[in-house]
Amino acid sequence: MKYEYGSRSPWFQPPEMICALLGAIASAMLVLLWAMHGGVDSISPGPCTLTVAVEGVANSRGVVGVLVFSSAVGWPESVSAALTSEAVPARRGLTELVVRGLDKGEYAVVVLHDVDENMKLNRNRFHMPVEQWGMSNNPRQFLSAPSFSEASFRLEGDKWIRVHLN
Repeated sequence: MKYEYGSRSPWFQPPEMICALLGAIASAMLVLLWAMHGGVDSISPGPCTLTVAVEGVANSRGVVGVLVFSSAVGWPESVSAALTSEAVPARRGLTELVVRGLDKGEYAVVVLHDVDENMKLNRNRFHMPVEQWGMSNNPRQFLSAPSFSEASFRLEGDKWIRVHLN
């Protein structure tokens, strides 16, 4: 296509259009950066991720598992009453578990170092645990397991918690 002298090329744009376009691109980039760094929920809706750092794992045998509860029903040992569960191979010292897809809300987690991988907390003849376990908020234990309310926390977005094993 041939252009006559004085006509505009489709590639030429007036300076004010170029400035407006650059301004729009810069604004879009700022909104994207803001959303990536925790902007409002309407920009980045969706499920939350809970990362559980489990401290004090005695050895690398078996698995470290977590049960996530959204209510006191079945707390803390009913696998079927748990909202979800995850397990990873045990690592001596620190083992990390990631639970994805949780909605915002109130939760409590119980963690078990399941050495023999039987999916339950083994106990001795006096009904005392012989495998390591822990809960969110690291509540103190006495003669019975701490309550759901003692271990519960609010999940409002992605969260990292630390659980120390007994």
